Amino acid sequence: MSKTKRPPNPIGVELDERPDGEAHLKLRGRLDLETTGACWRDLQARLGSLKLSRLDIDASELQLGGGIGIALLRYLSEGGMTPGATVTLRGLRQELQKILNTF
Repeated sequence: MSKTKRPPNPIGVELDERPDGEAHLKLRGRLDLETTGACWRDLQARLGSLKLSRLDIDASELQLGGGIGIALLRYLSEGGMTPGATVTLRGLRQELQKILNTF
């Protein structure tokens, strides 16, 4: 299993890639107007170079501060950065999951 961490973005992003085409993404911190752009670009660069069949996203330690963070989560959960992969988003607090579902 290959593990990559990159500190330049204030959102904690931990990506564990497996040789079988599956990956686990852990997001920590607050996605808001100041942090989401850098996080989005970082994730696009990292995930865009992978050929994944499955992506599991753990958002249990993530906070959302506005619509831009929700937009990123929606894009990720719909496979926008991982075309063809099955994406699972888990750990999002119930009230945030409701907002995401209506977004």
